[in-house]
Amino acid sequence: MNQRISEKLIIQASDVGKRLDVVLAHYFPQYSRSLLQQWIAEGAVNVDGIPAKKKFKVEADQAVTIEAVLQETTQWEAVSAVSQQND
Repeated sequence: MNQRISEKLIIQASDVGKRLDVVLAHYFPQYSRSLLQQWIAEGAVNVDGIPAKKKFKVEADQAVTIEAVLQETTQWEAVSAVSQQND
């Protein structure tokens, strides 16, 4: 089942000049940096109400919002070839 994600963040002075994806990965560790980059590319991440661009560098007090859909992933279990031969 897909899950809607809604996150908000105000950029702190200590994050000024850092790339947006790096800052988001720091504050939202539950999402991978590659997923955050994907959401930026899809336009799901806004900075001060404007869709963020790839490699965007943040400034203090900017309001960042994420409105995205977290896709359900299938868990795969590795099975050894020996185990399969015995079945």
